[in-house]
Amino acid sequence: MTSSTKVSPYARELAITLAGTTAVLLPLCLVMLCARISVRYKQANFGWGDGFVIAGFTLTIVVCILQFNQYAYCFNNGFTQPATLSRSAKVSLAGVLVWASAMFCIKTSVVLLLLRFQQACCWRAVLWAVVALQAATATSSIFFSLVRCRPLQALWKPNIPGAKCVPFSTVLIFTSVNGSVNILVDLTLSLAPLSFIAKLQRPVPEKVLLAVLMGMGLLASAASIQKTMLIKDLASSKDILTLSLLLTIYGNVELFVGTMAACLPYTKPAVQRVLTRVGVNFSVQNSFRLTRCMPGTGPRSDGNRGHASAPSSHQTILAQSEAGVSVGKSLSDTEPGSSGESARTMHVTI
Repeated sequence: MTSSTKVSPYARELAITLAGTTAVLLPLCLVMLCARISVRYKQANFGWGDGFVIAGFTLTIVVCILQFNQYAYCFNNGFTQPATLSRSAKVSLAGVLVWASAMFCIKTSVVLLLLRFQQACCWRAVLWAVVALQAATATSSIFFSLVRCRPLQALWKPNIPGAKCVPFSTVLIFTSVNGSVNILVDLTLSLAPLSFIAKLQRPVPEKVLLAVLMGMGLLASAASIQKTMLIKDLASSKDILTLSLLLTIYGNVELFVGTMAACLPYTKPAVQRVLTRVGVNFSVQNSFRLTRCMPGTGPRSDGNRGHASAPSSHQTILAQSEAGVSVGKSLSDTEPGSSGESARTMHVTI
């Protein structure tokens, strides 16, 4: 007869911490997501990035529900029966599959956001490579979890006769490699915005604010690093439940921070208004403007100086991009047969 397992006081504290962080960060992510949807609705410009972040947040809610079922027994100070542990292991498997899918959706949404800014071919290639790498990571994680034991029931019923499972050392290597890839992806997505924010012709406080909002992924990188460092302790740990709870907490931080990183840029106007009220100056306009006058539209030399004639026609192209950034170009067409250049005006408004 298999003996019962006692939940340690530290494991119970971690379970309470998991519930508390989820209760705080999940509604916060919902607020950020609603802010993003509101901005996109006003722009009437929903895209794939919005769909991915909504799917990722929906899957995050499913992950939280599964975790509540997985660790519900940890709130008891008494002993836990083997049947409860078996059910917890089964729910844990489902949680891993959903977590990998949610992380893929969220990071893909961040990549699609950055692709609206990054026009350089090399950076676009890097970002698409990140999507492919994240897809491969999520797929391999799901596949490995499903083939780790044969039959699959051996994951939560270890006494099945003839069952075969992958050696635990192989599991550690796989999870460590997967964690390292997640760290690389998080760092890439966090540092990529710096390549174009530095080139924006905007006031320094505004660029700093945008960099902070779009660099939230560094917190996800920190959580991923900490989680990867804990994985190596699985083999020697005498309290697997405690270590599992720690890994779950850091995994949730990755999901929540990733969701906020995908939505926070849309809160820039509101944050900027708040900072303006407390004294931060965003009023200095430093946008660049290049203007070339058409023949006949510049200052006249017939004594009517200072007056310019209007161009014959206009074509205005306005490209709305995510994070409240719009790039506008005004092209004044020349008359047929004219040898002059058309006037070009570029401005960047955030």
